[in-house]
Amino acid sequence: PDIVQITDTGSLDVTSIVSFRGCKDTLSLEDEIFVNAPLVQFGNQGVFCNPTLPIEVSFNETSILGQPGDSVEVFWDLGDGTNLYYNNATAWQNNNQSLLHSYTDYGNYNIEQKIHSFTTGCTDSLSSQLIINYFTADLSFVEDSVCLGNAVSYYWTDVSIEQFPVFNYSYIADGDSILGTPTDPVTNPDSCVINSIGEHTITANLINGVGCQASDIDTFFVMPLPIATIGSIQQETCSPLTVTFPDASTSVSGIPIAGYNWQLNGNTPGTGNGLPTFTTAIPTNGNYTTTLIVTDELGCVNATTITTPFLHRGSAYIRACDTSYAVPSNYLFNRVS
Repeated sequence: PDIVQITDTGSLDVTSIVSFRGCKDTLSLEDEIFVNAPLVQFGNQGVFCNPTLPIEVSFNETSILGQPGDSVEVFWDLGDGTNLYYNNATAWQNNNQSLLHSYTDYGNYNIEQKIHSFTTGCTDSLSSQLIINYFTADLSFVEDSVCLGNAVSYYWTDVSIEQFPVFNYSYIADGDSILGTPTDPVTNPDSCVINSIGEHTITANLINGVGCQASDIDTFFVMPLPIATIGSIQQETCSPLTVTFPDASTSVSGIPIAGYNWQLNGNTPGTGNGLPTFTTAIPTNGNYTTTLIVTDELGCVNATTITTPFLHRGSAYIRACDTSYAVPSNYLFNRVS
């Protein structure tokens, strides 16, 4: 059997239409059903998102009480502990009027109207949900400053009525760049790389299960990397050849440089590493590659590499460097190397 919702009182015609293999037949019965009053009908906005409390809610009551002269009574349960009762005269007076009620707290309220007719002996009732939703978003960064080229990580939290969790959200960078793609959708937590030095913003936009929206914006900084530079190389003129590599790096951000990592021909020296100045002996002639990796106190890293030829001088030069010898002006140097 079919079940239908009746939206009016009085006599109703019933029509049955049957179709089978292209053939159709119709049967109509006039005044087949008579619906006695009352018939409860009312409506409200349903959902309020982050309203200022207290909030006054209007219930538009359009119930059918019956025929003039019928005796009725009306009950309202407004969901917050408020119950209203209208006797016959008041019920007719308020019929097709708006009921106003003030709510002082957020919540999920079940609203019910019940009407009883003493004339017909019938009772009808209707329940409707009223949601006064408090919904906020809070965006946070794991770190509010990151180095150029590194990803910034962020996440959101929300406060909402428990029954209506977040079901959709998005992120926007610097007010106009939507993050995430169909192949790389957004997550919570999430991260992105902004390849631009300076101040930037991320906005989180949330929608909960009843359609309320909340957003929050926060600021983070992309910091420049330190500039790694090896200064003027200092070397002894005598054998054994000793070379000093001084640091000449600078911090663009103003954050002090805290770490120095030296490499000579790809090898980390056993002594002197970690200091701004690195001194080492050059054992043989050739081109030597020196790398300096600097790290500032934020953890930003940069590096530089230079290649320098080094040549040991012969033994004649070694003797000439020894000041213990008094060399006459006509001294003859013999090449021995």
